[in-house]
Amino acid sequence: MKQPLVLVLAVAPLLFGFCEGVTTDPREGGYFAGKCGLATGAYERRLQQRQAILGRLEAHHQSLEARVTAANRSRTELDSELAAADAKLQRDKAEIDALVRDLDPQSSRRLAKRAEVDKLKAEQVALKAEFERLYAKEADAQLAMRRLRDGLAEARSRDEIQERAHEAANSEAVVHGMVTDLRRRLAR
Repeated sequence: MKQPLVLVLAVAPLLFGFCEGVTTDPREGGYFAGKCGLATGAYERRLQQRQAILGRLEAHHQSLEARVTAANRSRTELDSELAAADAKLQRDKAEIDALVRDLDPQSSRRLAKRAEVDKLKAEQVALKAEFERLYAKEADAQLAMRRLRDGLAEARSRDEIQERAHEAANSEAVVHGMVTDLRRRLAR
């Protein structure tokens, strides 16, 4: 048993000498590079570096997981707020629809009343035009009546004048007859 141990101890410095300048990454250097990495402690250092990187990545992953969880919680809260807002919107729409239904008959009644008012206004305009026409006709009739009265008065005046002229002529004739009779009497 002493021989193998002596052999290993004798060969070990040779092996360590061969590790100088050789890569200690077994992926690049193969079996002997791996043995050199083990013998020099480079493998252990690389393993610790990788574990430190893994630890940092796991911590970062946990941080991201916490952020995702918080985002999901926030999303759930926002979803519930959105659902509440949507429910309120639906209630408001229903209320607006109810108001529109209530206003619609009133609107129809208002339109009917407006049409009735417009019809009455048109009738008022027509009646006013008829009144003005009849008023003008009455004014014309009154003017004609005045003219007739004036004409009648004038005709009466003419008739009186003619009658008086006739009377005067008759009187003249009577007077003339009397004068003639008197002249005849005087002449006799």
